[in-house]
Amino acid sequence: MSYFDIDKRRAGTLTHISASMHPAPGESHVPSYEISAIPYVTASTAWSDTKISFPGVTQWIQVMSTSGAVSFSFIDGVAGNTSFKLPATSNSTGIMRIRAGEMWITGNGSVIAGVTNITSASLRYDVSQFSY
Repeated sequence: MSYFDIDKRRAGTLTHISASMHPAPGESHVPSYEISAIPYVTASTAWSDTKISFPGVTQWIQVMSTSGAVSFSFIDGVAGNTSFKLPATSNSTGIMRIRAGEMWITGNGSVIAGVTNITSASLRYDVSQFSY
């Protein structure tokens, strides 16, 4: 009689599960993005090119302004032409479906993000190569 993995687990004789059968969560692990995200919220009235390191890779991000303009970037600070500016007349970016491990922000506002269980260290791309 052949055994299935569940039979071996119950018997305590399962010794190895192939990585191809059950891949570990990583940047390309689709099921980690499909399930509901874990909420992450931070706010400040005095951000000044502050780096926010998320506890996991984000599924989505929303930046909100409390008062005045808010600038944010995903590459080494908000200086230069690689940042986005949320004008004082707008109070939210809306939900941005962005996979990121960190961001920089300046201004008064809040950052709300949906975080996955994927560690930020698993991101294997350099965001700066996509910015001009």
